[in-house]
Amino acid sequence: MTPKQLKNNIFNSNHRDSQHQAAYQMRYVKNDPEIINILFCACYEATDSKLQRIAVESLNILNPKGMLKAFISSTYHRSANKRKRAYMNLGILGSSKATKEIIKGFSDSDISVREAAVIAAGKLAAAPQIIVHLNKLIRGFEPEQVKKAAIRSVKSIQNRLDKQMDRFIPPVKKRTKGNYVPTAF
Repeated sequence: MTPKQLKNNIFNSNHRDSQHQAAYQMRYVKNDPEIINILFCACYEATDSKLQRIAVESLNILNPKGMLKAFISSTYHRSANKRKRAYMNLGILGSSKATKEIIKGFSDSDISVREAAVIAAGKLAAAPQIIVHLNKLIRGFEPEQVKKAAIRSVKSIQNRLDKQMDRFIPPVKKRTKGNYVPTAF
């Protein structure tokens, strides 16, 4: 598909599949600032969460440094909706480079922004240190939706850490006739 066709398809809200496919294929169009702007718009304006996720992933391929910087700077925007979307995008990205900004979002004045920051925290790649901050939200005087999101994020992080630890635990060995044999045998 040509870049022009991709641009037309991504704006065709009557066909979600063609929007998703266009956002996905845009990652292969190099050096086109208009494509990058369209993907940024999709990250902030899409009503479809799948389209938003695909746009973030495509931007991560096309312009990873610029994307992260833009999402982080949007966490300071005056519009609560823009800040909320920025935290959602940082969560999709899952980069531990955004940990500081996500923790900052825990104290945002808008409840929906705080909730988005808490959900994003549960998706971070290097999130064990963030559990302390999430536990403070769980024990504090936060709205119920923020507490529930914090509990889900902590569980998500713990499940991910458990899976990582399973890879590092050597197989249990049992003794058979003087030889150690891994339990898989």
